[in-house]
Amino acid sequence: MKICQLIIILLLLGGSSGYAAENLAASFENGNRAYELGKFEEAVKIYQGILKNGTSPALEYNLANAFLKADRIGEAVLHYRRALLLDPGMRTARENLRFAREKAQANGSANFFESVSKPIRPSTLAWVASFLFWAWHALLSFRKLVSSTRNRFSILTSILGIFALASVFWFGTVTYARHLAPNGVVTSTNAVARLGPLEEAKVAYPLTAGSEVQIIGNHNGWFQVRNSRQEIGWLNQAQIQRLF
Repeated sequence: MKICQLIIILLLLGGSSGYAAENLAASFENGNRAYELGKFEEAVKIYQGILKNGTSPALEYNLANAFLKADRIGEAVLHYRRALLLDPGMRTARENLRFAREKAQANGSANFFESVSKPIRPSTLAWVASFLFWAWHALLSFRKLVSSTRNRFSILTSILGIFALASVFWFGTVTYARHLAPNGVVTSTNAVARLGPLEEAKVAYPLTAGSEVQIIGNHNGWFQVRNSRQEIGWLNQAQIQRLF
C-alpha cells in the first residue's frame, strides 16, 4: 500500500496545491485502512472521492479490489480494465480481472487489444516507433550523403529498418484493436438489452454485471451496444459505464 500511496501523491502533486495533495494522500491512506479492516463500501466511497481529482493505475486498481470484495463485480471489471489501460504491464490487475470475469460468468474475456498491448503502453509504443523510424531515416540520409559509409552501415540500416517498420505495424495494430475492443461494462445486475431505446421495447438478450460490450451509438439516455456474439441491442445508460 505504501508504494501505491507514493504513486498517488506524485500524480496529484502535479495539479494540486501542497495542502490539497496532503489531504488527498491522507484520504488515500484512509481508504487503504478501511479496505484492510474489511469496510469495502467505505473504501469505495473514499477512493471515488479521490478519483474526482485525477486517476492513476494504482488508484483504479485499489478501487477495483474494493469493488470486488464488496461483490460489485461490474464495477470491479470496469476499474481493472481502466487500470490496465493506464498500465498494460500491471500483472496483478490482469490476474484479478481474469478472476472477476470468471466470477461474473459474463461474456467478457481477454480481448485482442489487451493481448497485443500487454508488454507496453500504446503511448510508449508510439514514441518508440517514431524514434526508430526517424533514426532509420537519418541513417539512410547519412549513407546517401557520405558515400564511403554505404557498405559499412548497410547491415545496421537493414536491421534498424526492420525494427522501425515492425514497431509502426505493432502500433497500428494496437490502435486498431483498441478501436474494436469492448468499451462499455455493464454495472447493473440482471440488465437487459432491448430491441429499441424504450423500456417498452422487447428484450433482445440479457446481460449480467461485468458483461463487456461495444458501445456503437446512443439516443435519449440509451446506448446501442454489441455483445461478443455480435448481437445488437439498446441498453439504458444507468446500467452501463464507458471504459474511457
